[in-house]
Amino acid sequence: MRDLDKIRYKHPAIQEAICQIQFERSHVWNPTFFGYFHARIKERFPKVSYRDTDTIRFVHNKHATEPSRKRQTLMRFSDETGKKAVHFGDDVLAANLAYQYSGWADFKPLIMEMVRNYLEIVQPDAVSEVALRYINRLAGRDGLTCSEFLSRDTPFIPSGLFEWRHPFYLSGVYPVSETMQLRYSITSIQQEHPNSREALLLDLACSGTSGLSADSELLGEYLEKIHLRLVEFFEQVITDKLRKIMVPAHEPD
Repeated sequence: MRDLDKIRYKHPAIQEAICQIQFERSHVWNPTFFGYFHARIKERFPKVSYRDTDTIRFVHNKHATEPSRKRQTLMRFSDETGKKAVHFGDDVLAANLAYQYSGWADFKPLIMEMVRNYLEIVQPDAVSEVALRYINRLAGRDGLTCSEFLSRDTPFIPSGLFEWRHPFYLSGVYPVSETMQLRYSITSIQQEHPNSREALLLDLACSGTSGLSADSELLGEYLEKIHLRLVEFFEQVITDKLRKIMVPAHEPD
């Protein structure tokens, strides 16, 4: 396996990249936090919308597993295209890029900038959960079918999967450690037009219950670990035919 932190592609298959971080705090949430946060990023993220949402978590104790429900207001700040956005709310921060992902070297600085803003404004006590999600779209091209982009030499993809004639959805959970797990799914996309190219969605998400203090440097290191686990899994399940199409960064187009 190549050095994971050195793997770069000029044309990544990632259609959308999402990072979400959950925090813990002991003080009361102040609604003015929304305005303070947006004031720092409004030149690049001028569009504002909001929604109320219910977050349900399952709390484990000695006797039972009980659901804990929390009502949250999330503000969404996006750029003019709507393809780059930051979500800010009560104990939650998220960033996502849709159709604009150029690589981790660009995505991570955006995440860390927003993390530093969040920590300075909200001053949470700790980080409870960190998650990264990469949604890859694999479409047939150059005479190749998308089934040729996924390896048959991996335990994560069953033999005979691409012999099915009907749309399919495959998912699984891969435990990385006691506090971290990776979820994956492969979905065949049913095309509306008969001349449309076949496509698959390879959806990868890795999350961990970090137990970290609210420190941007420690959080950055933890994000790096999660990212590398996603890269490792992606490299295990793809073929050299897909790597050639994505074009490794050290090779000419």
